[in-house]
Amino acid sequence: NLLDALACLFCLLTLGILVRHAMNGGVLDSATPTLAEQAIYTLLTVGASGTLMALDLRRPSIIFRTGSMAVGYLSMISVIGAHYVGLNPYFTGESTGRIAFFNLLFLAYLLPGLAYGVAAWFARGRRPMHYVVALALTGASLLFAYVSLSVRRIYHGADISEWKGFLQSELYTYSVVWLVLSVVLLVIGYRFRAKSLRIAAAILMLITVLKVFLVDMGNLEGLYRVLSLIGLGVALIGIGRFYQTTLAGLASDDGPGKVDPAPDDPPASAENPA
Repeated sequence: NLLDALACLFCLLTLGILVRHAMNGGVLDSATPTLAEQAIYTLLTVGASGTLMALDLRRPSIIFRTGSMAVGYLSMISVIGAHYVGLNPYFTGESTGRIAFFNLLFLAYLLPGLAYGVAAWFARGRRPMHYVVALALTGASLLFAYVSLSVRRIYHGADISEWKGFLQSELYTYSVVWLVLSVVLLVIGYRFRAKSLRIAAAILMLITVLKVFLVDMGNLEGLYRVLSLIGLGVALIGIGRFYQTTLAGLASDDGPGKVDPAPDDPPASAENPA
């Protein structure tokens, strides 16, 4: 177990040093990494978590089992500290690049968000519910940040700094894309029987409702205010109807603390305690 732990640790450190070397011209110092470099570290740690999980399924080990979750949680903490706050181009003023789609936002938010979603899907039925939910919520929050910052990039160009303020049409667009994203998460959560994604959809819908009443009502004027309220009302009615007709059975099946089982995964046996 000790040798397994040391092997995993040094493999991950080696990959991290190689990334640092490549992104800084061979200079390994204590300078704060850029968002692009940090995004690669995040992708590496998510991949390492999935790799350790796969190794644990092949050869059950407490090192692989606890290490996969430890690396996963550490990567989530780094996402909160770096992607959302410390290196967020909205706060730092870093350019997001001139290319429309394959830009800094794609690398730092969309790819990690999809990676966390895949990791959550892979962990279903194999890891505790709290870990699966944390992975899914982190992935959903990164997708939320991606669509929000992408909207800002559409209106303000490569520089999305906060000092530029907000346009009325921009504020309205946020409400629209957040509603659409919440519906998409809800549908995916229903399709894959993922309670964590339905929780993320509900949280995002609540954020959108609060924004409409606390921000849009005070800053939007005329047609934008009317469209914001009408769009929110129609979306809420549609989601309520969707829950009534489609998710009523799921609500009764999802007991508190119940793990979301993967549809095609057999139950863990005594030979495979993971």
